[in-house]
Amino acid sequence: MPFTEVQMKQVFDTNSIDFAVSHGFEVEKGDRNTVHVKHSGGFCKGGI
Repeated sequence: MPFTEVQMKQVFDTNSIDFAVSHGFEVEKGDRNTVHVKHSGGFCKGGI
């Protein structure tokens, strides 16, 4: 599911994990420094 331009602006203006959760994605802990956003097509957040 590709993100729209409006959604991408929202990502830059907010915490990406909060953005993913607010759009219905499941967030799970990856290794000790990352989380995985399930069914996102590769969207992940490192450096946590």
